[in-house]
Amino acid sequence: MNGIFIFLIVLVMGITLGLVIVERFSRGVWRTVLSVLMFIVLVVSLRMLFLDNDVVWPIYGKNLKLGVDITNRQNHSLENTVGSWRKVSERNSQYFSLGSSQSGHVFGQSQWIFSMCSSSLAFDEYSFFRKEILLKHPRAVILYISEFDMVRNYSIDGVKALPMEADYLISFLVRDIEVGQKGWVKRFCKACPIVYENFVPEVKQGFIMRSFLNKLIGVSAEDVEYEKKVIRRKTYYSQEEFLKSAIIDSENLYGRLNVNEKGWLALEEFISFFEKRDIRVVILEGQYLPTVMSSVLALKANKVFRDRLMPIVHRHQNVLFISREGQFLFSSEDYRDMDWKHVKKEAARRYCEHLLSVLSKHLDING
Repeated sequence: MNGIFIFLIVLVMGITLGLVIVERFSRGVWRTVLSVLMFIVLVVSLRMLFLDNDVVWPIYGKNLKLGVDITNRQNHSLENTVGSWRKVSERNSQYFSLGSSQSGHVFGQSQWIFSMCSSSLAFDEYSFFRKEILLKHPRAVILYISEFDMVRNYSIDGVKALPMEADYLISFLVRDIEVGQKGWVKRFCKACPIVYENFVPEVKQGFIMRSFLNKLIGVSAEDVEYEKKVIRRKTYYSQEEFLKSAIIDSENLYGRLNVNEKGWLALEEFISFFEKRDIRVVILEGQYLPTVMSSVLALKANKVFRDRLMPIVHRHQNVLFISREGQFLFSSEDYRDMDWKHVKKEAARRYCEHLLSVLSKHLDING
């Protein structure tokens, strides 16, 4: 077991014992001063014991289950934190992939690509990961995006589960609150806890302890809809019925085509940030189930996506865009059962192998 972890356990026990001794034998002002000092040290030690070491996070990851103990975004937050604690020798930092759960399923198993993702991650939210990316010193950042991502909008509640970067947090909240616009006071009040949580890790990561307590008393996670939906489809839908349902879902999504305008600005800001630091950004045109991807509305949405993306690509010399035609194309069999967005592990492995060979031709990086 990690030596620092054992030291922290001993330290917490020692401080707790010290507080008992101080309470019993000290008098007057010294009693107050010593109690306050030891309490502060105890709080810091407990934070290090439960949040700031590489022993506890894998334990959390093994024991808290998606859809049972934690929600989708909490699960990705947990996976990202576990990954960030890996020793430098265990990770390859040439490439860093960032995106939604689709991206996580494609790159999460690769030993050559360090992957972080968050469920339904919107363009506006990418820059919350800037610090995490820079800590890995990658030569290139990989974004796996499509028209599916173009219509995504963030939620303030969802932002709480993301890594926090103070510089971007301020500009993000200013853009979100829109002082003077209708409903800005309500948005301001909803955003305030995010600032607080950014500086108090115990609150931000409080879902860990809360989930463990819920597990002990048999309370399930709030967001079990994904698991229920998959189980329901497997039980009641045939594959043909599922495909019809998937196309209807996508058509509802693209039929509105409420393009996130702020998101496009945020995406370009993200690209510019890494351009200034000589880090390449590889944009891969994302895929999903071919039957759904070839529907009439999906093709129209894809044209809008490319029309909006290509000017950004041409404005930044650090961007490499690879269309679907230049990638390993997933077949219908490569997608998980009753799932039109996420691929199987073996298909993801083949995709990454092909991608690395493509990148080696376009980038001066030895994978």
